[in-house]
Formats: sequence, structure tokens, C-alpha cells
Amino acid sequence: MNTKKKKIAIVTLVAAVVVLIIGLILRGKSTLPEFTGTAPEWNGIALGQDGEDKLKEVLGDPTHQAQVGEDRVRFEFDSPSHTRDSEALVESGKVTFINRVVVIEEGITLDTIIEEYGQPELTMYGEMSSFNYRLYAYPSKGIATEANDSARDVLNIWYFTPKTTDDFIGFVEGRYYTSPQPHGF
Repeated sequence: MNTKKKKIAIVTLVAAVVVLIIGLILRGKSTLPEFTGTAPEWNGIALGQDGEDKLKEVLGDPTHQAQVGEDRVRFEFDSPSHTRDSEALVESGKVTFINRVVVIEEGITLDTIIEEYGQPELTMYGEMSSFNYRLYAYPSKGIATEANDSARDVLNIWYFTPKTTDDFIGFVEGRYYTSPQPHGF
């Protein structure tokens, strides 16, 4: 084999190895939409920007408050439901998560959410999955909803600082799964 053919063979081999390595790296990444950088706002509260004062201004005094980490505080607030409270998480002085309880009288359905945000980026399964409830998430938009797949009713809407799909899965790890689990999950 002459020198020119050897060089071409080596360059081809190196190129193939580089393509293989890039393919392996990209294969491990999520193919779902990723963080867009636009934080959601709910009821005048800009997640990731507003703090505890704005949260209390909008929702009133919390019914319960607990330190859940060095720089994290969890708040509970009255909701329209008589059995469940809305929740909020403040991290490093900024509101990063709101769990808004929804009641049927509000008329919010899964179809309402899909109409506004499009098809969910991610569907997850939790304790209520045996009752046909799923967590429909839009990690890149900072919103998720737990809703009944057949009745279309919504239990709650989560607002949070936008995350990558992998970060969102880590955020709900142990409570929600990307596939149905044994024992009704």
C-alpha cells in the first residue's frame, strides 16, 4: 500500500472514530425540548425573579412555613380546595416553584393546558397513575400539570423556573417516573 493510500485510510479511520464518539455523546442527551430561558409568571409572581415578599403580597400569609434546606423555605397557602393547600418554594430568596391547587369549578382541563402550551414534552407516572392521573410536563416552559387522562380534569398546576428535561426528571425523582411502575405507579 503506498503512502497516499495509507494517509487516506488513517484520515478515514480517525473521522469514523470522531463521528462514533460524537454519536455516543449525543445519544445520551435527551431529544426532548430543552430550557428556553423564559421563566413563567403566575398571578404576577415571576418565578426565579420575585421573592418571598411578592409571594405573600399575592397569596397572603402562609398557613404553614418550613425550612427545607440551608437556603430553601417551603410555604403552604390556602387554596380553593377544602382538602389541599397550594405550595411554594423559595430558594436563595427567589420563588422557584408554585404548586397551584385547581378545583373543578375553575373549568381548567387538560385540554385547556394543551391548547395553551401545546403537546406535553414529557408524560410521567406517580401514585395517582392507577386512577389514570399523569403528570404532563413542559420543563422548558416551566409548567406541569397533574391531570386525569380520560376525564381531563386537572388537580394542580406547577409553575417553576424552566429546566432541562433531565433536570426536571431529577426534580421529581422518586415521586414520578417516565414509565408506569409496579404496584399502580
